[in-house]
Amino acid sequence: MGVFTSTSTDWSELGRRFSGWLQMRDPAKPEVSAFRPASDASGYSNETFLATLASPDGERRDVIVRAGPGPDAPGFFPTYDMYQQCAVMRGLSAPADVPVPGCRWFDEDTSLFGTPFFVMDMVDGDIPKDHPLFTTAGFVADASVGQRRAFWESTVAAIAAVGETDWRLAGLDFLDWKDNGQSRLASLIDYWDGYYNWSIGDGSRPDDDADVATMSRWLRKHAPVDEPVGLVWGDSRFGNIIYRDFRPVALLDWEMATINNPLMDLTYFLFHEQLNVAGMSNEAEARPRLAGFPSHAETIAHYERLTGRQASEARYYWVMNGYKLRVMAERAFRLFESTGKLSAEQVVHHRHNYPVMGWTQMAMESTAFPVQPCV
Repeated sequence: MGVFTSTSTDWSELGRRFSGWLQMRDPAKPEVSAFRPASDASGYSNETFLATLASPDGERRDVIVRAGPGPDAPGFFPTYDMYQQCAVMRGLSAPADVPVPGCRWFDEDTSLFGTPFFVMDMVDGDIPKDHPLFTTAGFVADASVGQRRAFWESTVAAIAAVGETDWRLAGLDFLDWKDNGQSRLASLIDYWDGYYNWSIGDGSRPDDDADVATMSRWLRKHAPVDEPVGLVWGDSRFGNIIYRDFRPVALLDWEMATINNPLMDLTYFLFHEQLNVAGMSNEAEARPRLAGFPSHAETIAHYERLTGRQASEARYYWVMNGYKLRVMAERAFRLFESTGKLSAEQVVHHRHNYPVMGWTQMAMESTAFPVQPCV
């Protein structure tokens, strides 16, 4: 992922400094032979670097360095906890059903990157890209129908495994909401309400502000009770997974992990996949779904078989994720405008053509689910 940084980077100098830091911690005393951005993947929450290490015995290996938004970057979240991501990966490193990279070191010292950072193992494999979209080019687009089905169903199995994790045994209690006399769902809605207001700041409110508020009220009014409680990944989409032979070998990006109903991850996955089909907010980028991808109804049934639980509140969590995606989009729109990536007129266009609002409204008004506008 990348954030909106405004300074140029001296990669050789940064690699030299990281090498000195690493030799104080790694008994193998490796030298950093290369240090560079890890990829051109999308995302705005942190910086991701790839470091190639060369040990005195000639062994070479790669590690990934992740640093939060620096002092010159506006940031995508009101607060950003780099340690949380490392701690979640460490907690999940034992269960074989949830593949994550090993998090080797965390350092809260800001002298190296200007922000806390952690170092994790490099996992070889393929990551579905956003640019160009993986359904138009790359290993998924080139796959057979059977391989695509395995790709889809194994991803759903990985999402289900996250929710089946014994999060207390894994030491992930810190992800749970504070006991403030209200439900976990109410706390989650409070968070996204606050995020939305933070993203607007002192600026003008968007034209669809009343519709955003309606979604929040609907979520509070229709919140289910006595929900299953488990680990929620929070960012369960294809672009955050490393694959090998069309099956997940590492789940990435745990900054939005929390404790709630794990069904939230499945509906986020479906919502995001639907955005890929619809072309986000650009109709010219709309495309048919690839052969081999099961329908949303089939996917929900598969998830129910895997977990042994009925996904009876899938509609509610579809709306929840629609709200979440809309409020995050507001932050992205304003960052794009403030950094000159989009004009004010382009931001208005994207807001008006962002399909999340229509899909969410459709689900709020319907008793049927799944709502799959594009097939």
